[in-house]
Amino acid sequence: MIDLQIVLAAIFWIALLLIFQSYVGIYLILFVTTGLKPRSRPLSHEGIPPTLTVIVPAYNEEAIIADKVENLLSLDYPTGRLEIVVASDCSTDGTAGIVKHYADRGVRLVEFTERHGKLGIIDALVPQVSGDVVVITDTNVIFAPDALLRMAEPYCDPEVGAVCGNLRLISPPGGRNVEGEVIFNRYENIMKRLMGRIGMVVSAFGGFQSLRRGLFRPLGSRPVHDDVILPLEVMAQGYKVAYAKDAGAVEATQSTIKAEYLRRIRMTALNLNCIPRALKLAFKAGPKVLFIAASYKVLRWICPYLFVLLLAASLGLMGVSPVYNVAAALFGVTILLAAIGWLRDRYGLKGTIVTDVYHFTAMNIAALAGIPPWLRGAKRYWSPRGM
Repeated sequence: MIDLQIVLAAIFWIALLLIFQSYVGIYLILFVTTGLKPRSRPLSHEGIPPTLTVIVPAYNEEAIIADKVENLLSLDYPTGRLEIVVASDCSTDGTAGIVKHYADRGVRLVEFTERHGKLGIIDALVPQVSGDVVVITDTNVIFAPDALLRMAEPYCDPEVGAVCGNLRLISPPGGRNVEGEVIFNRYENIMKRLMGRIGMVVSAFGGFQSLRRGLFRPLGSRPVHDDVILPLEVMAQGYKVAYAKDAGAVEATQSTIKAEYLRRIRMTALNLNCIPRALKLAFKAGPKVLFIAASYKVLRWICPYLFVLLLAASLGLMGVSPVYNVAAALFGVTILLAAIGWLRDRYGLKGTIVTDVYHFTAMNIAALAGIPPWLRGAKRYWSPRGM
C-alpha cells in the first residue's frame, strides 16, 4: 500500500477499535470484572436515615409542577428529615404561584430574578440548603413511593459520597417511534449497575441523582453535564459513587425522534465542554475511574466523529481489501435504511428496524450538527422540551 493507504488503514482500525470499546468493550470488561462477582447484601440503615434536601429546578412548568410536588410530598420518608426546594428560574407562567400553594406543607420556593439554568441553580442552592444529602431531580421525573428511602440506604457506608437512582424512561402519551430511547436507557441502567458494584458510577441520571452536601464542588460558569461532573468531583475526593437499583423513578422521553435530535444538538456543546474537566477529575480519582470515564463517556461523546473517520477511511480504501469494501457497503446500506426509516417516521408509520437505524443515525448526525452552536458558545439554559 502507498503511504496514504497506510494512514487510512491506521485511521480505520483505530476508529473501529474505539467505537467497539465505547459500545461493547467497556460493557464486557465491566461484566467480567464486576458482573460475575458474588452479589453483596444491600446495605440498610440501622438508625435514622440522613436528612435530605430535594432540589427541583423549574422554568415555565405550570403544566406539571403540581404533579411533581404532590409526588414528592407523598413519598415515604421520616417526618422532619425531608426538605423540598423548588427553584423557579424566572418563570413567566404560573409555576411560582402553584408552588406557593404548598408553602404550608413545607415546600420552599426560591424565585430567581435572572435566568440561571439548572447548573446555576445547583451552584446557588446546594451550599444554602440544610440536608446532609442533596437530591437533584427534574420536574418531569416521578419517584416510586420508597425511592428516597432506597436512595438513602447506600449512605450508611461512610465511603459513599454520591448515589445514582434507577431512572427508567417511558414513551410519553402520543409519542412516536421513540422506543429506541427506552431501549438505550435499559442499557444505561445495566452499565450503571455494573459500575455501581465497584463504587465508580462515572455518570448519573441527571433527573435523579444525589450527593453528600459537604462534597459538592461548584459546576462553574462553563456549561457542562452536571450528572457527569458531580459524580466525578465526588470520586476525585476519594469517595465512592453508588447505584441504587431499587430507587425507582420514571421519566417520559421526547415525543418524537425530531425532538430528540434537537435535544442532542444542544447536548453536543455540553459533551465537548465536559471532556477536559471530566478527564482531569477522572485522572485525579485514579486509573480505574479514568479508564471507565474515558471508555464509557468520552469515547461515546466522540463516536459520531469516529464514524465519519471510519466512513472516510473505508471509502478511501475501497479496492485494497474485501474488509474495507464490506465496511463501505455497510455504511451505504445503513444510510439507505436510515432514509427509509426517516420517510416512515415522517408519514407517521409505526417503527420497524429501519426506524431504529434512522434513530441511531439521526442521533449521531446531531453531534455533527451541534458543532457550530458549540463554537458560538453553549448556553447555560434553554426552554424545557425545546430549542
